[in-house]
Amino acid sequence: MPPETYAFQSVLSTGVRPDCIIRLPYPPGDMIIDSKFPLESYNRILVDKNDGMARKQFELDVRKHIDAIAEKYIIPGVTAESAMMFIASESIFEELHTAFPNTIDYAARKKVFIVSPATLWATLNTIRAVLSDIKIKRVATQIKRELDMLLVDLNRLGDRTGNLARHFAQTTTDLEQIQTTIGKISPRAEKLRDMDFGEN
Repeated sequence: MPPETYAFQSVLSTGVRPDCIIRLPYPPGDMIIDSKFPLESYNRILVDKNDGMARKQFELDVRKHIDAIAEKYIIPGVTAESAMMFIASESIFEELHTAFPNTIDYAARKKVFIVSPATLWATLNTIRAVLSDIKIKRVATQIKRELDMLLVDLNRLGDRTGNLARHFAQTTTDLEQIQTTIGKISPRAEKLRDMDFGEN
């Protein structure tokens, strides 16, 4: 993605510092990606898949992270209406979806989307396409504005060219009339010169 469209560890106006911000125009607004995850709780499940208490604790820990993301990173009028919780492991992502579907539903209700490396990649590609479309529309708007201004200038140039042509035509007429007047004055001056005033 273009460098200006994302930032790592940048502080929001509320003072919180998310892991990553995807810069989007408002609406929808900046999309936050948080990569916190209760790995200790998950490791306990790996030790004993049948440990009901460990599974319950893991689910509670994941929900706490979901709540924290929703509260800190979904800010009306500032950020997008949803945020992403990044899980760096495809296997953990799959485990969440297969073994803890209620937690996935809970995240969706909180507008926190849980993403893995593969699903984040797909999401970022979609966002990049949207940003490209926005840029094209912005450039198209600028081109239309410049074209409108160009048409105004062309009309103004047409008016001024017409005025100049009229002035030129008037100047030509004036010059022709001056030539006509000179043509009348010269013979008269010659007649006056040739007259005998009896000064011998």
